[in-house]
This record gives sequence, structure tokens and C-alpha cells, in this order.
Amino acid sequence: MEGAVRLGGNIELFGIESFDGATMVVLKKIIGMYARKFSEKGLECLSIAFAGNDVKVEAVVQGSTHASVSSHENMFFALDSALKEVQNKF
Repeated sequence: MEGAVRLGGNIELFGIESFDGATMVVLKKIIGMYARKFSEKGLECLSIAFAGNDVKVEAVVQGSTHASVSSHENMFFALDSALKEVQNKF
């Protein structure tokens, strides 16, 4: 997908072009917290796409793909909710 920003070797973010520095700091902290938990379970890749109030998360863990979509007016809440839902799937 075009416009991907990589965090580390296995995390891709989409739709973050308009986010300011302070927003990115908070996003990276939330994503990093979950990525560490996912890595303990065998994370291969994590893809997160932002579109308006929607956040789509897709994680490949030990060959299985787990996905979630969350929508909320607060992007941080939507991100946390989507990541938590994916975490609960494995």
C-alpha cells in the first residue's frame, strides 16, 4: 500500500500524513505497548490504517491473520479499542 510509514521492521502505519508531532508521540506509545505484547505471542507484522474516525488493525501472529476495525471520535480511543480486540483474538 502506498504512503506507508514503517515503525521498526514489522509495523506499518497508513493515513498518518496529517498528524502532528504530539499526536504521533501518543500513537507510537500506544502502538509500542501492544506491539511488545504481540511480539511475545509471535508477531510477524502489524498494519494500522487511519481514515477519519476509523482505525483498521491487522496483525499476523504465527501465520494467522487477526483483524479489527474500530470507530470513535477520539482516534486514540479507537486505536486502543481495535488493538485490544486483536489482542483478545490470540
